[in-house]
Amino acid sequence: MENAPPLRPNSPLAQAKRLVILRFDKLGDTILALPCLRWLERHLPTAQTTIVASPLGAPVLAREKSEVKIFDPQSNNLQADLGAYLKSQDFDILFCFTEKGFALKASGQSQIPHRYGFTPGLHNPVRALSVNWQLTTSLPNPSANPKINEHRHEVERFFSLLEAAGATYNPPLPPLTLPTTPKEEEAARERLQSLLQGLGKEPSTFTCALQLMPRLSKFIGTPRLNYEEHLGFIIKLYGLLLEARVQPLFTLAPGDRSWALPFLAYLQEKLNLPHLPPLFCEPDLFQTVAFLKNLSLMVTPLGGSTHLAAAAQIPVVWIIEERTATTEMSRWHPYQTPNQPVIREEDQPQDGERLWHNLYEACLAYVYQNQRSNAHL
Repeated sequence: MENAPPLRPNSPLAQAKRLVILRFDKLGDTILALPCLRWLERHLPTAQTTIVASPLGAPVLAREKSEVKIFDPQSNNLQADLGAYLKSQDFDILFCFTEKGFALKASGQSQIPHRYGFTPGLHNPVRALSVNWQLTTSLPNPSANPKINEHRHEVERFFSLLEAAGATYNPPLPPLTLPTTPKEEEAARERLQSLLQGLGKEPSTFTCALQLMPRLSKFIGTPRLNYEEHLGFIIKLYGLLLEARVQPLFTLAPGDRSWALPFLAYLQEKLNLPHLPPLFCEPDLFQTVAFLKNLSLMVTPLGGSTHLAAAAQIPVVWIIEERTATTEMSRWHPYQTPNQPVIREEDQPQDGERLWHNLYEACLAYVYQNQRSNAHL
């Protein structure tokens, strides 16, 4: 449908004056809503768009044009309060980007004329009947039935709701990026150069972020954590990257410092490093993105950091569990950025050779690509 108008004439979306998007999720899932939000802002400049988000996801939206309304999913009266808010605002269209039950029920209570969301269909017929009452238009949900839209990315799945309301899909969608200021970018460059200088590295050194997070090992954050058993593959990968003249550095959320710092001290002793392994931990989301933009690569489990790296538009080597790889890889891969998945097999221990070897090979592919690009400059 190349060159087709962005909106079907007389469709609900073409006539909308006030729209609301429900996205009650964490950082990564909220990032994935950005292309659709920006599409609405671009093609409906006179309409008012509101996005209802959680406290964890709201920082992603701080620099968007749309109004942001925050509701805490832990609130005791969430469903009633959300339903009352939606009913009071005179919205024309509601897009429910989440399958959470309280959001769907509040959507039904809102009595907004046009309500779009996802249904589990025949996979869960009882819940599907309830959803069909709560929404005026419901589309099949691939997370409930993997055979439906199994090759569609989550960003494109969201856009299918806009299509149902009257949008025309003319790819590509707006980029999945987080805007940073020149001041933030300059400070991030200086921060990285200072870090490399302190390690005795050249400014042009290939840098690889290794994201430390609980999803890296199910034992992280518990007394049962054993560094060799549960994080052995990261220890091995760190040493191999150093041998390949790559400078690895660890990134993590501020809340993970308590277990990460002792691990870094152990890693320094284990590998006989002259310095504590470098660490980047910044509570400000946009300063984090500005820093990531200066790195060459990120290695991370599938999660919020995967999509944060995509928003910084750097290559990503990402770990996905074997049990979900078949159904989830197309849906959740880093959007619009080079990426390589590495499957963590169920029958392999965390320190197994296959995992760190596959991660290392994936990283080397980007190192060699970078070397070839520099050779042609």
